[in-house]
Amino acid sequence: MNQGILAELRRSLTRQRRLEERAAIRIRDHMRVDQPLDALVSNRIARLEPYEVELLLASLFTPDNHDRKPFEAVLPLAGLAESTLAGMTETLSQENPQCTVEFAGDSCLLDVPGMIIERYVRLLHLNLPITERVAHRVRQTFPEADQLHALCCVRQPVWQGENRESLLLEILDLLHNSTDDKIRRLDFLGEFVGSYRPLDLVQLTWQLIHLVESYQSTDLGPVFNPELENLQVNPVRSRYCGPQVKEARLSMAHSLLRELKVIMKID
Repeated sequence: MNQGILAELRRSLTRQRRLEERAAIRIRDHMRVDQPLDALVSNRIARLEPYEVELLLASLFTPDNHDRKPFEAVLPLAGLAESTLAGMTETLSQENPQCTVEFAGDSCLLDVPGMIIERYVRLLHLNLPITERVAHRVRQTFPEADQLHALCCVRQPVWQGENRESLLLEILDLLHNSTDDKIRRLDFLGEFVGSYRPLDLVQLTWQLIHLVESYQSTDLGPVFNPELENLQVNPVRSRYCGPQVKEARLSMAHSLLRELKVIMKID
């Protein structure tokens, strides 16, 4: 089993990655280059301080649930011991893995630094457990095609601990009766609970209500100041802000509130 996890780590670390515009600007400014890919050659990266390496490469190597999903096919419910993960991290670092980074139609081969490998493995949360009753509820709630994604969602730090597990089980009961968008709802609720920290389903309901009310009382949505953006040399709107994000979050909140039997006026 551990060999399967190691193979998946190797595949995940070496897959092709696309450099986003915001990260490209950061690299150009910090490394004083015209083309951001020119800064990612091994001899330049090797001369940087650890904090600089993390600053420049973190966005390329921050796993999301799509990255975590394949591990659930080879990962035990109890997760992996810290010592096992440390050994795998050391093995991968000694292999000097490389990945292709693409930007604006061009690409380069990046030597993945050891500290980035350690960070990536840590953020996968492969050491965190899923209890059998949560796993059982996931299997009852989601179709087989969605179960790996659901398992990686419920393995995240936000759901660890007895109190959080109780809330998670309530949420899974709620989703069990839903007809569609179950995975999107679970993804959204993981982010929402991580931000607002409700203790139970009642608090969660009120926080969703307040989210809807706050969006309806302002045109900005997420915390964002367009005047500050205009003062930036190379302004790039965060993907966490903007009308599309507001619309998606409002739609999800209304959908969940309907499941919770809460009716709100939509302006």
